[in-house]
Amino acid sequence: MTHRIGAALVRYEGADYGRLIDTAAVVQERRLKFEITLMMRDLGWGFGGNPDGTSPGAYAMIESTRASLSGFRVPGCGKMYPVREEFVERDKQGGVWIYAIVFALKTAALEPPLPEGFPLFV
Repeated sequence: MTHRIGAALVRYEGADYGRLIDTAAVVQERRLKFEITLMMRDLGWGFGGNPDGTSPGAYAMIESTRASLSGFRVPGCGKMYPVREEFVERDKQGGVWIYAIVFALKTAALEPPLPEGFPLFV
C-alpha cells in the first residue's frame, strides 16, 4: 500500500443466476456481487469523533462505504444493497487493518436476439 492513510480496492466477485423464468427464451434473474476491501492504517476508535492518527479510520470508512453504496443504482439494474462485512486480517508488518464489505444488485440475464437475415445452423 503506497498511500499513507489507506486504500479501497473493488473486486467483482461474480454473479449468481436464478432459475429460468421463460420457456421460450433464456430469461433469468442475475445477482452481481462486488467486494470492497478497505486497507487502513488507523482504526479510528472514537467512531464519529476525531481519528486516532491522521486518517478518518477504518470504522468510519466502513460506515461511509456502506452509506454511499446502499441504494446506488447502476443503469439497467436494481439498487445496490450490502450483503456482508467482515474483518479480513491485520498485516502487522505493514501496520494495516483490512476489512471487506460485499454489495449485490439484481438485474436480468437475457439471451441475445438473433441478427436479422443471419442463417440458422441446424
